[in-house]
Amino acid sequence: MKIRLFGVLALIGLAGVLTTAAFAAGQGHAQKSKTITIGVSLAGYSTDFWSSYVAFEKQAGTKYGVKLVGPISSDGDAAKQATQIKTLIDQGVNALIINPVDSAAIAPTLAYAASKHVPVVSVDVAPTKGHVYMIVRADNLLYGQSACKYIGTHSSGTGHVAMLEGDLASINGLDRKNGFLNCMKAYPNLKVVEYATKWDTPTAVNDAKTALSTYSDLKGIYVHWQEHGWIRAGEEDATISQPATLYAQYAVFYAKQAVSGAKYHAGMKTDHGSKIVNLLGNLEDAIVAPVVSKANVNDPKLWGNFKGK
Repeated sequence: MKIRLFGVLALIGLAGVLTTAAFAAGQGHAQKSKTITIGVSLAGYSTDFWSSYVAFEKQAGTKYGVKLVGPISSDGDAAKQATQIKTLIDQGVNALIINPVDSAAIAPTLAYAASKHVPVVSVDVAPTKGHVYMIVRADNLLYGQSACKYIGTHSSGTGHVAMLEGDLASINGLDRKNGFLNCMKAYPNLKVVEYATKWDTPTAVNDAKTALSTYSDLKGIYVHWQEHGWIRAGEEDATISQPATLYAQYAVFYAKQAVSGAKYHAGMKTDHGSKIVNLLGNLEDAIVAPVVSKANVNDPKLWGNFKGK
């Protein structure tokens, strides 16, 4: 029995802790009289993904000629993050890059930033309340759809598919679930069984074992997060890699554009293959995340292959 294991390369994995030109349209002219200062607040950066992001963000800061203050880690504490961001604003930063701890709890902080005329770019996690200049985030619905298509086209006959969900209180986890379930309607011979892991590794491992022992006709396992190493070892078929390089570059790019007053609107296409969309009243650059399989797992453009360089 061949079971297709499909993950999404994100913050952590089951086995461990989980450039491009400007737009042709909407490009503004940054201030030349002084260096733009951008404050950076992250929920945390102890994982491989976020430590890589930090390195790429420093490169982007040099590329765009801006000064980065931070990143400051809030260690997963929403209240601590709010205090840290207020301090950055009071110190006089021109713009902010925020990876929110809590999509809803960030709203008062966004309101404070707006009152001080400090534009905000949200990276990886979108706020469900409050206004930001731009969200830099991969199309998480597409994550689920891509996983569905891979499993659906590589499976034969009838059977079950286990979905190990992330935290559905996170818009990322919810989108990955919905994208997968909506696409699976095209494969009526496959029945999805859902397991709520909330990004917790031990829970996900136990749920995967449960699915394997419960369903003799198990055709695939869709994990909302995963790692490249498993693909190289032949233990996983494919994953989707969150593009840390593009996250970092365009977080800085949009923060600089915000200071310059550049305008964007939903429907605009970018020169890096994505499109500006409306997400809960905010604009989002829905960056395309690549599917990774044995064929391209060693691609040097994938963020995971930058580790140790």
